[in-house]
Amino acid sequence: MFKILIIEDNDDNRDILKHQLEYLGYEVVEAADGLEGLNQVAKEQPDLVIVDIMMPGIDGKEVARRLRADSKTKDLPVLAATVLFHSEDIHSCLAAGCNDVLTKPFTLQQLKDRLEKLSQPADRQK
Repeated sequence: MFKILIIEDNDDNRDILKHQLEYLGYEVVEAADGLEGLNQVAKEQPDLVIVDIMMPGIDGKEVARRLRADSKTKDLPVLAATVLFHSEDIHSCLAAGCNDVLTKPFTLQQLKDRLEKLSQPADRQK
């Protein structure tokens, strides 16, 4: 089963996203902050990470940078979920190593579409 790690500091947002992902048929692992998320990546070996950008401590962009810097996780798909919506915000998420950005609030269909795109083999992502 395809496993997704949610890294989100807001309990309510994390719960909603978890239920959406389970409804779509994904196995879900959770982390409440960036450091816990990085530890969960090593422990759980998810197929994809959804990370909130604005978190205390290690934020989502730093999580993405660290994943890209590690040879074991450099190709792990990372979807940023953020309330930031200006083009420079989106660009900075992508520059940090996120594969795509989903602006909150988002619909179940938008989430499904992004996950389908990111879960394809790299040579088919176009």
